[in-house]
Amino acid sequence: NSILKGMFAGVACIFLMQTALASEPEHYDRVTLSAEATEEVANDTLVAILYAQREGSELAQLADEVNQSITRAVNRSKKLLDVEVQTQAYQTYPVYQQQRLSGWRVRQSIQLKSRNIKVLSGLIGELQNTLAVESMSYTVSHEQRIKMEDVLIGKAIAAFQQRAQQITRHLGRKKHRLVNMDVHRSGTV
Repeated sequence: NSILKGMFAGVACIFLMQTALASEPEHYDRVTLSAEATEEVANDTLVAILYAQREGSELAQLADEVNQSITRAVNRSKKLLDVEVQTQAYQTYPVYQQQRLSGWRVRQSIQLKSRNIKVLSGLIGELQNTLAVESMSYTVSHEQRIKMEDVLIGKAIAAFQQRAQQITRHLGRKKHRLVNMDVHRSGTV
């Protein structure tokens, strides 16, 4: 599970409710306060990085083999509607033995992402015949994050209003006025 945090801060002006002479300017205090809302959200998306890597002396042949492996994996992944696929880094490294160039290492990776964990797990198992798994992790989907941010904004603003009213009462004032509000979002913790 991830914890989504929404921090919503603002500056409230608390007006002094004194009887002022007509010639005196109106006075007010500025109080800065912040409010935060957090919510635990279940991870609903699996993200996996898989890669093809070959090593040998013929660079063109190695590149061709890696490209073919990745192309097959991408084409297979695109057949599944629930899976997003994106190619990642392509790298070529020289390999040295006793300070002499002895060959090449070619590597390319793909990222697979899906909310349908069963389908993606099956695909990963299938692709491991030709690719290696670099990493697998769970995260919150973009749709779920936006939905929760909307909820957190409402909760944080309600907490902000409650604190502003509490400060107003403790200062012996009758009302306050919001001057500025900044919305800050933080990701998973």
